Amino acid sequence: MSDYMMLSTTAVNAERWVGVRETGSQGYRELAQQYLSQYGLSVQQAYDFLLQNLESPRTIVSVCEDFGVNTKMLAGIVGTTLDTVHGFFANSGVNYAGIVDESDDDAGDEFDADAFYSFLMNHLESPQSIVNEASKYQLNLNYLAETTGLALQQVAQFFESAGVDYSALLDGVDWPPADVYNPSAFYNFIMENVESPQLIVNEASKYQLNLNQVADLVGFSVQQVAQYFQQYGVNYDGLMHGVVWPEEDDASSDFDEDAFWASYYELLEFWGSNVDWNDYQAVYGDDWQDYLSWYQANYAQLIDELSELFGEYDDVYGDASYYEQFMQSYSEVLASYAQGGEYSQEELQQALEQIEQGMAEYYAAILEAYGQAGG
Repeated sequence: MSDYMMLSTTAVNAERWVGVRETGSQGYRELAQQYLSQYGLSVQQAYDFLLQNLESPRTIVSVCEDFGVNTKMLAGIVGTTLDTVHGFFANSGVNYAGIVDESDDDAGDEFDADAFYSFLMNHLESPQSIVNEASKYQLNLNYLAETTGLALQQVAQFFESAGVDYSALLDGVDWPPADVYNPSAFYNFIMENVESPQLIVNEASKYQLNLNQVADLVGFSVQQVAQYFQQYGVNYDGLMHGVVWPEEDDASSDFDEDAFWASYYELLEFWGSNVDWNDYQAVYGDDWQDYLSWYQANYAQLIDELSELFGEYDDVYGDASYYEQFMQSYSEVLASYAQGGEYSQEELQQALEQIEQGMAEYYAAILEAYGQAGG
């Protein structure tokens, strides 16, 4: 069935359209009624014929030519706009020049809320038609949101997903005020709710963020974040507005030496100024539990950040066995201590030092692999 014709073969929509026709383009309806009466036909009979032949626009044109029915009369019969009638035939590719009558302006083309709503519901698979129709009546996204009962962002996403330019509907749009966005607070929220992705989607939507912004915040690619939501079966359409999908990486792309080492030293400099890797005097202080908690969170974040950096250059340093080995040891040590397990404070200190030594060897392996790669 055409994307343009505001009709449906379902009984519910057909009944609704009969009601719409009574309040639609009255000027064209009266024109059609007067014309058809000379053949002993009613508008209802003509309407039924159109409904039965929606999938055969060529038949409609042929019969209209035989009876002298033009596009304005068709608009009156259906109870729609002249533009919609033209769109129906144009979209079908049928030559309908023989029934076009544009002798005067479309005076009967006044806005009717019910007719527009029906148009909207019957053109959900043709977003461009909706934009065209709404633009003609100078409607904006706010009106579409109120009419459909959807959020403003959902309406915008409807057009964006279809790749349709809806800028004509943005004039005077009253966007809801977004809550004050704090990236650090939202990052912590994500980390605390990793197993509740729906909460993450809801929170991101509240700040009007999209998938790219969430991905940038957590340090993953937009594809990885999308896959994360998909694995949980979460609807994240509200985060799809304005999303830019990166092109597939070129397998033959050159290793960006400057970018790699700039990122590497930036990480080490930052963490080196915040963590004293060799001084454990705080272990024996009264604030040991606070220190352990801080150390655990920040050390894990450092390893994650370095792992992400190295992961971007897997062809340079080889597999991730170093990272996996040390991260597993680190987690086991801290988990055991936190649960009152086998480690004393002194043993914990020694275990952490061993892990750090392992990380130093990890860095050395990275440097060696980089050198072998021609760095």
